[in-house]
Amino acid sequence: DRYPSLNVELSGSYKITESGTYYLSGNIDDGLININVASDAVVRLILNNVSIKNSNGPAIACYGGDDLVIELNGENYLEDRASYSADFDATIKPLSKQRKCWILC
Repeated sequence: DRYPSLNVELSGSYKITESGTYYLSGNIDDGLININVASDAVVRLILNNVSIKNSNGPAIACYGGDDLVIELNGENYLEDRASYSADFDATIKPLSKQRKCWILC
């Protein structure tokens, strides 16, 4: 594999800054997976019975990168903030046009 692989047991917010395959398990009670990578990065998340709740924003946020692949294994639960302001929505829309995202079930 040309990208590194990491096994991560979640217990709080987690930041990803490099290309790679991330095998995630565990829980985040109030936080997020923050993906902030170079524009040519490829990130693959494999969620294995993960629970992520974030009362302040998205459960998974991705800024930059060329490809984002999310693979779901087992039972996974993502919960984000109940509502967003127009300003928040305006900043997310342009970012979503800059990369490709696949979710594999």
